[in-house]
Amino acid sequence: YEPTGLYAKPNEQITINVEGNQDIQVYIGTYSYDASWREDSKIKSFTLKPGVNTIQSPNGGLIYFYNKQQGGSIRTTITTGGTTTPFFELGKHTKQDLINMLDQYPNAHAVELKGERVLITASPARVKKYLLGSNTDPVQLLKKMDEATRI
Repeated sequence: YEPTGLYAKPNEQITINVEGNQDIQVYIGTYSYDASWREDSKIKSFTLKPGVNTIQSPNGGLIYFYNKQQGGSIRTTITTGGTTTPFFELGKHTKQDLINMLDQYPNAHAVELKGERVLITASPARVKKYLLGSNTDPVQLLKKMDEATRI
């Protein structure tokens, strides 16, 4: 699953342009954040075809792409809709960048931290309290979590 750093409000129309020669899946919502595994109906999945696609979810949530096909070429662009959320990527951002994102989007639906192999989704309040509040460097945290998944 590839996070976009965008949040779809409930019933908000999201327009996505797909360039390439194959379909791709898009999800709105995050398991274990917006819904438990038993509430999977809250997480909406759509198959996008090459061209312009318009989707919406009654529950809203973070937007993710998933390309389950091997090979081929595809590029997606969200052209309308979605609200920016704090999205920290290992190798692109620093701890100060995360602090700035949280200051810029204090009422975000969620914060995502992406490593090479892990993705953390948490509320802004929890990131401030447990990550930044304990003076934990998100770069080092993601590196350790990536390392742990290789065991």
